[in-house]
Parts: sequence; C-alpha cells; structure tokens
Amino acid sequence: MLKTTLPVALFFLILMPREAAPNAREQARIDFLLQQVASSQAMFIRNGVEYNAVDAVAHLRLKLQRAGKRINTAEHFIDYLASKSSVSGQAYRLKWKDGKTADARTWLYQKLKEFK
Repeated sequence: MLKTTLPVALFFLILMPREAAPNAREQARIDFLLQQVASSQAMFIRNGVEYNAVDAVAHLRLKLQRAGKRINTAEHFIDYLASKSSVSGQAYRLKWKDGKTADARTWLYQKLKEFK
C-alpha cells in the first residue's frame, strides 16, 4: 500500500499547482470536458482496462474532488488529472465502437477548442 500511496502523495504535493479553485469560467470549461467524455460513446482505457463513459466521468470527478484547489484551469484538469494515471503513469486513451482510438490528452485539448 505504501508503495502506491507515496507516489500519488508526492504527485499532489510537489507537481500540482497550489492556487485557488477554478473561477466560474474555468469550472464551466472543466464541466464541458466532462460532458464531452460522457457523451463520447467511447470506452475510456485506464491502466489497460476499458471503462464506459459514465464510469470514466465518475473517476475523473473523483480525481478532481481529491485534487481540491490544486486544479484551477481546464488545462490543469487535462494535464494533471485526465491524461494519465497518477499511479502507473500510463496515458489514458479513448476507443470508439469502430475501433478508432485517441490519446485522451490530445482529444480533450481538441474538445476544449470547441468550448465557447
């Protein structure tokens, strides 16, 4: 347990920004990204296991909740929480029914460009 807890703790204590919670616009951008994952109809691949969009969003919301005020922009959300496992370091991927896949970080940044 200590072997997995220590890297996670170090990640949040050292690498994460220590700033205020997201303002209303940034929270709206983060919520938009979560909605995009939820409506993607893609499987979310995390540590080699496929999860449906509902479970993926629940996992990302849990990570966001645990990060607290350390995540204050949509870019922080993507870079620190929604791109890779903080435990294994493996990148998250999305996989659609037609077999196409995408790196979660790249896909989320593309979706962020659609935010108005």
